[in-house]
Amino acid sequence: TMLSALDPAWGAAASVAWAVAAQGVSGVAKDLTKTASKSAIKAASEGGAGQLFRWVAWFTGSKNAMKGVGFFLGGFMLQGLGFQPSLWLMAGFLAPVLLAVRFGLPTGHDFPADLGVRTERVADEAKCISAGHAAAMTLFNADGSRAEMSGNGIRCFAQALAARRGNLDDLLISTDAGPRLVRLAATASADTIDVRVDMGAVVPIGSPQGWDEIGCNPDRPVAHLSVGNPHTVVGVDDVDVVDLVALGAAVPGTNLEIIEPGRDTASIRMRVHERGAGITEACGTGACASAWAARSWGLVSAAAGEITVQMDGGRAKVVLDEPEPGHATLIGPAVFVAHVVVDLSDPNPAGAPTE
Repeated sequence: TMLSALDPAWGAAASVAWAVAAQGVSGVAKDLTKTASKSAIKAASEGGAGQLFRWVAWFTGSKNAMKGVGFFLGGFMLQGLGFQPSLWLMAGFLAPVLLAVRFGLPTGHDFPADLGVRTERVADEAKCISAGHAAAMTLFNADGSRAEMSGNGIRCFAQALAARRGNLDDLLISTDAGPRLVRLAATASADTIDVRVDMGAVVPIGSPQGWDEIGCNPDRPVAHLSVGNPHTVVGVDDVDVVDLVALGAAVPGTNLEIIEPGRDTASIRMRVHERGAGITEACGTGACASAWAARSWGLVSAAAGEITVQMDGGRAKVVLDEPEPGHATLIGPAVFVAHVVVDLSDPNPAGAPTE
Protein backbone atom coordinates (compact mmCIF):
# COMPACT_ATOMS: atom_id res chain seq x y z
CA THR A 1 0.00 0.00 0.00
CA MET A 2 1.03 3.63 -0.33
CA LEU A 3 1.38 4.16 3.43
CA SER A 4 3.59 1.11 3.86
CA ALA A 5 6.04 2.69 1.39
CA LEU A 6 6.46 5.80 3.58
CA ASP A 7 10.14 6.14 4.55
CA PRO A 8 10.81 7.31 8.14
CA ALA A 9 13.85 9.15 6.79
CA TRP A 10 11.67 11.53 4.82
CA GLY A 11 11.18 15.04 6.13
CA ALA A 12 7.94 16.18 7.76
CA ALA A 13 6.63 18.00 4.67
CA ALA A 14 7.20 15.02 2.37
CA SER A 15 5.67 12.59 4.89
CA VAL A 16 2.55 14.71 5.35
CA ALA A 17 2.14 15.18 1.59
CA TRP A 18 2.48 11.44 0.99
CA ALA A 19 -0.04 10.61 3.75
CA VAL A 20 -2.56 13.14 2.43
CA ALA A 21 -2.20 11.76 -1.12
CA ALA A 22 -2.70 8.20 0.14
CA GLN A 23 -5.79 9.29 2.09
CA GLY A 24 -7.19 11.04 -0.96
CA VAL A 25 -6.71 8.01 -3.21
CA SER A 26 -8.28 5.68 -0.66
CA GLY A 27 -11.19 8.08 -0.14
CA VAL A 28 -11.96 8.19 -3.87
CA ALA A 29 -11.74 4.39 -4.09
CA LYS A 30 -14.04 4.03 -1.08
CA ASP A 31 -16.68 6.41 -2.41
CA LEU A 32 -16.63 4.80 -5.87
CA THR A 33 -17.06 1.37 -4.29
CA LYS A 34 -19.93 2.53 -2.08
CA THR A 35 -21.72 4.26 -4.93
CA ALA A 36 -21.34 1.32 -7.32
CA SER A 37 -22.37 -1.24 -4.68
CA LYS A 38 -25.47 0.62 -3.54
CA SER A 39 -26.55 1.38 -7.11
CA ALA A 40 -26.09 -2.27 -8.13
CA ILE A 41 -28.06 -3.52 -5.13
CA LYS A 42 -30.84 -0.99 -5.72
CA ALA A 43 -31.07 -2.04 -9.35
CA ALA A 44 -30.90 -5.77 -8.66
CA SER A 45 -33.16 -6.05 -5.60
CA GLU A 46 -36.91 -6.04 -6.04
CA GLY A 47 -37.93 -2.44 -5.38
CA GLY A 48 -35.03 -1.97 -2.97
CA ALA A 49 -36.86 -4.10 -0.42
CA GLY A 50 -34.71 -7.24 -0.63
CA GLN A 51 -32.87 -8.70 2.33
CA LEU A 52 -29.50 -7.77 0.84
CA PHE A 53 -30.56 -4.15 0.51
CA ARG A 54 -31.66 -4.09 4.18
CA TRP A 55 -28.34 -5.55 5.28
CA VAL A 56 -26.42 -2.89 3.39
CA ALA A 57 -28.63 -0.17 4.87
CA TRP A 58 -27.99 -1.57 8.40
CA PHE A 59 -24.23 -1.71 7.95
CA THR A 60 -24.19 1.78 6.45
CA GLY A 61 -26.12 3.14 9.40
CA SER A 62 -23.76 1.51 11.91
CA LYS A 63 -20.52 2.44 10.14
CA ASN A 64 -19.70 5.22 12.59
CA ALA A 65 -19.74 2.75 15.48
CA MET A 66 -17.53 0.39 13.49
CA LYS A 67 -15.15 3.25 12.76
CA GLY A 68 -14.89 3.99 16.46
CA VAL A 69 -13.90 0.41 17.22
CA GLY A 70 -11.36 0.59 14.40
CA PHE A 71 -9.76 3.71 15.83
CA PHE A 72 -9.24 2.02 19.21
CA LEU A 73 -7.81 -1.14 17.64
CA GLY A 74 -5.55 0.95 15.43
CA GLY A 75 -4.26 2.84 18.42
CA PHE A 76 -3.44 -0.36 20.33
CA MET A 77 -1.66 -1.81 17.29
CA LEU A 78 0.42 1.32 16.71
CA GLN A 79 1.37 1.45 20.38
CA GLY A 80 2.31 -2.22 20.59
CA LEU A 81 3.62 -3.06 17.12
CA GLY A 82 4.64 0.14 15.44
CA PHE A 83 3.51 1.73 12.18
CA GLN A 84 4.57 -0.57 9.33
CA PRO A 85 3.97 -3.86 11.20
CA SER A 86 0.43 -2.65 11.98
CA LEU A 87 -0.22 -1.96 8.29
CA TRP A 88 1.02 -5.40 7.26
CA LEU A 89 -1.07 -7.03 9.99
CA MET A 90 -4.23 -5.31 8.72
CA ALA A 91 -3.34 -6.38 5.18
CA GLY A 92 -3.03 -9.93 6.47
CA PHE A 93 -6.51 -9.71 8.00
CA LEU A 94 -7.96 -8.43 4.71
CA ALA A 95 -6.29 -11.05 2.51
CA PRO A 96 -8.58 -13.96 3.58
CA VAL A 97 -11.61 -11.72 3.08
CA LEU A 98 -10.55 -10.86 -0.46
CA LEU A 99 -9.84 -14.50 -1.25
CA ALA A 100 -13.24 -15.54 0.15
CA VAL A 101 -14.98 -12.92 -1.99
CA ARG A 102 -12.99 -13.93 -5.08
CA PHE A 103 -13.49 -17.69 -4.82
CA GLY A 104 -16.41 -18.12 -2.44
CA LEU A 105 -19.14 -16.10 -4.14
CA PRO A 106 -21.10 -17.74 -6.98
CA THR A 107 -20.07 -16.68 -10.46
CA GLY A 108 -23.65 -16.51 -11.76
CA HIS A 109 -26.43 -14.34 -10.39
CA ASP A 110 -30.15 -14.67 -10.94
CA PHE A 111 -30.74 -11.01 -11.71
CA PRO A 112 -34.21 -9.74 -12.68
CA ALA A 113 -35.02 -9.81 -16.37
CA ASP A 114 -35.43 -6.03 -16.37
CA LEU A 115 -32.09 -5.33 -14.68
CA GLY A 116 -30.89 -3.35 -17.69
CA VAL A 117 -33.97 -1.11 -17.54
CA ARG A 118 -33.52 -0.62 -13.79
CA THR A 119 -29.85 0.22 -14.17
CA GLU A 120 -30.68 2.71 -16.93
CA ARG A 121 -33.32 4.25 -14.67
CA VAL A 122 -30.81 4.69 -11.82
CA ALA A 123 -28.35 6.28 -14.23
CA ASP A 124 -31.04 8.60 -15.63
CA GLU A 125 -32.05 9.68 -12.11
CA ALA A 126 -28.44 10.41 -11.20
CA LYS A 127 -27.95 12.39 -14.40
CA CYS A 128 -31.18 14.31 -13.77
CA ILE A 129 -30.19 15.27 -10.23
CA SER A 130 -26.66 16.30 -11.21
CA ALA A 131 -28.04 18.61 -13.92
CA GLY A 132 -30.29 20.45 -11.48
CA HIS A 133 -33.55 19.03 -12.85
CA ALA A 134 -36.55 18.62 -10.58
CA ALA A 135 -37.32 15.18 -12.00
CA ALA A 136 -36.98 12.97 -15.06
CA MET A 137 -40.00 11.92 -17.13
CA THR A 138 -39.97 8.68 -19.09
CA LEU A 139 -42.92 8.00 -21.38
CA PHE A 140 -44.09 4.80 -23.06
CA ASN A 141 -46.66 4.53 -25.83
CA ALA A 142 -49.60 2.15 -25.77
CA ASP A 143 -47.63 -0.39 -27.82
CA GLY A 144 -44.74 -0.34 -25.32
CA SER A 145 -42.38 1.79 -27.41
CA ARG A 146 -40.60 4.69 -25.73
CA ALA A 147 -41.61 8.22 -26.71
CA GLU A 148 -39.29 11.20 -26.52
CA MET A 149 -41.81 13.76 -25.34
CA SER A 150 -45.47 14.42 -24.54
CA GLY A 151 -46.85 17.92 -24.08
CA ASN A 152 -49.98 16.77 -22.27
CA GLY A 153 -48.04 14.12 -20.38
CA ILE A 154 -45.53 16.60 -18.98
CA ARG A 155 -48.35 18.87 -17.82
CA CYS A 156 -49.90 16.01 -15.85
CA PHE A 157 -46.49 14.94 -14.58
CA ALA A 158 -45.76 18.48 -13.40
CA GLN A 159 -49.07 18.67 -11.53
CA ALA A 160 -48.35 15.41 -9.72
CA LEU A 161 -44.83 16.60 -8.89
CA ALA A 162 -46.15 19.92 -7.59
CA ALA A 163 -48.69 18.14 -5.40
CA ARG A 164 -45.92 16.02 -3.88
CA ARG A 165 -43.71 19.07 -3.31
CA GLY A 166 -46.52 21.21 -1.93
CA ASN A 167 -45.77 24.29 -4.07
CA LEU A 168 -46.15 25.72 -7.57
CA ASP A 169 -42.51 26.59 -8.16
CA ASP A 170 -41.11 26.37 -11.69
CA LEU A 171 -39.92 22.89 -12.65
CA LEU A 172 -37.08 21.91 -14.97
CA ILE A 173 -37.95 18.38 -16.09
CA SER A 174 -35.62 16.04 -17.94
CA THR A 175 -37.09 14.18 -20.92
CA ASP A 176 -35.73 12.05 -23.74
CA ALA A 177 -36.12 15.15 -25.95
CA GLY A 178 -34.07 17.29 -23.55
CA PRO A 179 -34.88 19.50 -20.54
CA ARG A 180 -38.26 21.25 -20.49
CA LEU A 181 -39.09 24.24 -18.28
CA VAL A 182 -42.60 24.10 -16.81
CA ARG A 183 -44.31 27.07 -15.13
CA LEU A 184 -47.35 26.50 -12.91
CA ALA A 185 -50.14 28.80 -11.73
CA ALA A 186 -53.09 28.27 -9.40
CA THR A 187 -56.72 28.48 -10.50
CA ALA A 188 -60.02 28.86 -8.68
CA SER A 189 -60.21 25.06 -8.41
CA ALA A 190 -57.91 23.17 -6.06
CA ASP A 191 -57.87 20.26 -8.53
CA THR A 192 -56.78 22.35 -11.54
CA ILE A 193 -53.62 24.27 -12.31
CA ASP A 194 -52.59 26.23 -15.39
CA VAL A 195 -49.39 24.96 -16.99
CA ARG A 196 -47.00 26.63 -19.46
CA VAL A 197 -44.35 24.39 -21.00
CA ASP A 198 -41.39 25.51 -23.08
CA MET A 199 -41.62 22.71 -25.64
CA GLY A 200 -38.25 23.50 -27.19
CA ALA A 201 -37.41 24.28 -30.80
CA VAL A 202 -39.70 23.37 -33.69
CA VAL A 203 -37.47 22.34 -36.60
CA PRO A 204 -38.09 20.90 -40.07
CA ILE A 205 -37.15 17.24 -40.65
CA GLY A 206 -37.27 14.79 -43.53
CA SER A 207 -40.42 12.97 -44.56
CA PRO A 208 -41.21 9.73 -42.70
CA GLN A 209 -40.80 6.29 -44.22
CA GLY A 210 -43.80 5.45 -46.41
CA TRP A 211 -44.84 9.04 -47.05
CA ASP A 212 -43.91 9.08 -50.73
CA GLU A 213 -46.06 5.97 -51.32
CA ILE A 214 -49.20 7.74 -50.07
CA GLY A 215 -49.44 9.88 -53.18
CA CYS A 216 -50.45 13.10 -51.43
CA ASN A 217 -51.63 15.91 -53.72
CA PRO A 218 -48.53 18.09 -54.28
CA ASP A 219 -50.71 21.21 -53.92
CA ARG A 220 -51.76 20.21 -50.41
CA PRO A 221 -49.72 21.88 -47.65
CA VAL A 222 -47.56 19.41 -45.72
CA ALA A 223 -44.93 20.02 -43.06
CA HIS A 224 -42.58 17.47 -41.49
CA LEU A 225 -41.46 18.87 -38.14
CA SER A 226 -39.79 17.85 -34.90
CA VAL A 227 -40.85 19.05 -31.46
CA GLY A 228 -38.44 16.62 -29.84
CA ASN A 229 -40.45 13.88 -31.57
CA PRO A 230 -41.44 13.55 -35.25
CA HIS A 231 -44.63 15.04 -36.72
CA THR A 232 -46.22 15.29 -40.13
CA VAL A 233 -48.87 18.02 -40.42
CA VAL A 234 -51.27 18.02 -43.36
CA GLY A 235 -53.67 20.83 -44.23
CA VAL A 236 -57.15 19.63 -45.28
CA ASP A 237 -60.56 21.18 -45.95
CA ASP A 238 -62.46 19.05 -43.43
CA VAL A 239 -60.71 16.94 -40.77
CA ASP A 240 -63.85 14.85 -40.19
CA VAL A 241 -63.94 13.28 -43.67
CA VAL A 242 -60.32 12.03 -43.70
CA ASP A 243 -59.72 8.32 -43.03
CA LEU A 244 -57.14 9.05 -40.35
CA VAL A 245 -56.76 5.40 -39.34
CA ALA A 246 -55.65 4.33 -42.81
CA LEU A 247 -53.50 7.40 -43.33
CA GLY A 248 -51.76 7.00 -39.97
CA ALA A 249 -51.17 3.29 -40.55
CA ALA A 250 -49.32 4.13 -43.78
CA VAL A 251 -46.71 6.19 -41.85
CA PRO A 252 -46.41 4.48 -38.44
CA GLY A 253 -43.05 6.13 -37.69
CA THR A 254 -44.47 9.63 -37.20
CA ASN A 255 -47.22 11.48 -35.37
CA LEU A 256 -49.70 12.50 -38.04
CA GLU A 257 -51.86 15.61 -37.65
CA ILE A 258 -54.52 16.89 -40.03
CA ILE A 259 -55.67 20.48 -39.56
CA GLU A 260 -58.27 22.85 -40.94
CA PRO A 261 -58.86 26.58 -40.38
CA GLY A 262 -60.62 27.51 -37.14
CA ARG A 263 -63.42 29.94 -36.43
CA ASP A 264 -61.10 32.95 -36.46
CA THR A 265 -57.62 33.93 -37.59
CA ALA A 266 -56.05 32.74 -34.33
CA SER A 267 -57.42 29.19 -34.20
CA ILE A 268 -57.28 25.86 -36.01
CA ARG A 269 -58.91 22.47 -35.61
CA MET A 270 -56.76 19.34 -35.41
CA ARG A 271 -57.10 15.56 -35.34
CA VAL A 272 -54.17 13.27 -34.64
CA HIS A 273 -52.95 9.72 -35.19
CA GLU A 274 -50.08 9.20 -32.74
CA ARG A 275 -47.08 6.97 -33.29
CA GLY A 276 -47.40 3.86 -31.15
CA ALA A 277 -50.92 4.71 -29.98
CA GLY A 278 -53.27 5.31 -32.93
CA ILE A 279 -55.99 7.96 -32.92
CA THR A 280 -56.04 9.97 -29.69
CA GLU A 281 -58.19 12.85 -28.54
CA ALA A 282 -55.34 15.31 -28.03
CA CYS A 283 -51.60 15.74 -28.52
CA GLY A 284 -49.55 18.54 -27.00
CA THR A 285 -46.50 18.25 -29.22
CA GLY A 286 -48.86 17.82 -32.18
CA ALA A 287 -50.65 21.05 -31.24
CA CYS A 288 -47.31 22.89 -31.30
CA ALA A 289 -46.31 21.42 -34.66
CA SER A 290 -49.75 22.18 -36.09
CA ALA A 291 -49.69 25.79 -34.87
CA TRP A 292 -46.24 26.24 -36.39
CA ALA A 293 -47.36 24.81 -39.74
CA ALA A 294 -50.61 26.80 -39.73
CA ARG A 295 -48.76 30.09 -39.27
CA SER A 296 -46.28 29.26 -42.05
CA TRP A 297 -49.18 28.49 -44.41
CA GLY A 298 -51.16 31.59 -43.47
CA LEU A 299 -54.03 29.66 -41.86
CA VAL A 300 -53.62 31.87 -38.80
CA SER A 301 -52.48 35.45 -38.56
CA ALA A 302 -48.76 36.03 -38.21
CA ALA A 303 -49.65 38.60 -35.55
CA ALA A 304 -51.63 36.12 -33.42
CA GLY A 305 -50.22 36.08 -29.91
CA GLU A 306 -51.81 32.81 -28.86
CA ILE A 307 -53.01 30.19 -31.33
CA THR A 308 -55.93 28.07 -30.11
CA VAL A 309 -55.77 24.44 -31.24
CA GLN A 310 -59.16 22.73 -30.96
CA MET A 311 -58.91 18.94 -30.62
CA ASP A 312 -61.48 16.23 -29.97
CA GLY A 313 -60.43 16.09 -26.31
CA GLY A 314 -60.45 19.86 -25.75
CA ARG A 315 -58.35 22.84 -26.68
CA ALA A 316 -54.85 24.05 -25.92
CA LYS A 317 -53.09 27.29 -26.64
CA VAL A 318 -49.71 27.65 -28.32
CA VAL A 319 -47.46 30.71 -28.33
CA LEU A 320 -44.82 30.61 -31.04
CA ASP A 321 -41.33 32.08 -30.70
CA GLU A 322 -41.64 32.01 -26.92
CA PRO A 323 -39.60 32.02 -24.70
CA GLU A 324 -37.10 32.49 -27.55
CA PRO A 325 -37.22 32.54 -31.36
CA GLY A 326 -37.87 29.12 -32.85
CA HIS A 327 -39.45 27.71 -29.70
CA ALA A 328 -43.09 26.96 -28.91
CA THR A 329 -44.86 27.27 -25.55
CA LEU A 330 -47.81 25.00 -24.79
CA ILE A 331 -50.47 26.41 -22.45
CA GLY A 332 -53.34 24.52 -20.87
CA PRO A 333 -54.82 23.17 -17.66
CA ALA A 334 -53.91 20.02 -15.77
CA VAL A 335 -56.82 18.54 -13.83
CA PHE A 336 -56.51 16.04 -10.98
CA VAL A 337 -58.84 13.11 -11.66
CA ALA A 338 -57.99 10.32 -9.20
CA HIS A 339 -55.26 8.75 -7.09
CA VAL A 340 -54.58 5.22 -8.33
CA VAL A 341 -52.33 2.56 -6.76
CA VAL A 342 -51.05 -0.21 -9.04
CA ASP A 343 -49.33 -3.34 -7.70
CA LEU A 344 -46.63 -4.07 -10.26
CA SER A 345 -45.48 -7.19 -8.40
CA ASP A 346 -48.56 -9.12 -9.54
CA PRO A 347 -48.20 -9.99 -13.25
CA ASN A 348 -51.90 -10.87 -13.50
CA PRO A 349 -54.06 -8.65 -11.23
CA ALA A 350 -57.53 -9.85 -10.35
CA GLY A 351 -59.84 -9.44 -13.28
CA ALA A 352 -57.07 -8.89 -15.82
CA PRO A 353 -57.23 -10.97 -19.00
CA THR A 354 -54.72 -13.81 -19.23
CA GLU A 355 -54.39 -13.67 -23.00
